[in-house]
Amino acid sequence: MNASEIVVAHIRSHRTFVVVESMDRWNHMGATLADAVLQRGIDYKAVVEPRVNNLKAAYPEAITTSAFAHILECDGAPKVLDWTDGAKPQTLVALVKVLLENGIETEEELREWLEVPKSIIRLHHVKGIKDKTTDYLKILVGIQTVAVDMHLFGFLEEAGVPTRDYAEAHRILHEVAELLGIEASKLDHSIWRYGSSLPTKRSARSCQVSREIPA
Repeated sequence: MNASEIVVAHIRSHRTFVVVESMDRWNHMGATLADAVLQRGIDYKAVVEPRVNNLKAAYPEAITTSAFAHILECDGAPKVLDWTDGAKPQTLVALVKVLLENGIETEEELREWLEVPKSIIRLHHVKGIKDKTTDYLKILVGIQTVAVDMHLFGFLEEAGVPTRDYAEAHRILHEVAELLGIEASKLDHSIWRYGSSLPTKRSARSCQVSREIPA
């Protein structure tokens, strides 16, 4: 068996692994962008999710990039994120600027833009955004992919195909989703939920406990 077939066999024989049936989306540009920027290396349930929920409730009008940019300009990114000034607020402001420069106002437009290779190159010019955060942002807007973090790497190791190469893990997990006949983003979230339920030594993801590795 190749690597992806080994992982599929592991999932099918697993007693506690459950594939999620559905995934929610924010349907709010401000919340989506804040989620993508905050999640890396942070406990998602305890820190990220409450802040994104509060942002959406406090700024219901921030459903477009322009509206969100106006709010960031008026209130400041640290206040909007409920975060100390520093890397994450700066990344958010830079990300919003890039989207405005490219005429991206809605999640639907962002989804189409993220499907274009040159858009990814431009996105990676933003400090704090690399492959994993890009893939997570894709998932948030409905693109079928995986954002490989510690939980996904850990699951591959548990299945018997250890790797620390992002591209290799990404390829294997896409093949696993195809072999299982499920959406890649659902596989991603299912592995995260499984990994985050394990004892703390493996509970470092965050996104949804630390969507860490690399940005």
